[in-house]
Amino acid sequence: MDFNPYVASGKYLFYLWMEIQRCVGKNVRNARLAAGLSQWDLVARLEVRSHDHGMDQAYISQLENGRRNPTLTTLWLIAQALEVPLTQIVQSESKSDMAP
Repeated sequence: MDFNPYVASGKYLFYLWMEIQRCVGKNVRNARLAAGLSQWDLVARLEVRSHDHGMDQAYISQLENGRRNPTLTTLWLIAQALEVPLTQIVQSESKSDMAP
C-alpha cells in the first residue's frame, strides 16, 4: 500500500484535536481547583453570567476529562467565571505537548 499524505495528515489532525481537548480540560480543572471551586460551584458562577449557557456539572466533568469540544464562547464564559485570562485556559504546558 502506498503512503497517502492526506490520510497521514488526517490522523495527525485527529491526534492534535484530542491533545487540545485534553490540555484545555486539564487547564480548566487546574484553574477551578486553584480557585477552590467544585464543579457545581463553577456551574453556579456560569449561571450568573449566562442563564442559557447549557452547561451543567456533567458537561464540566466531560470537558475536564477531554471529552468535549467547547466553542470559543464557552471557553470565554468559563474563563470569566474562574476569573482567569482566556489564555490560561487554552495555553499548552509546553510546545512539545502538541508534538505527535
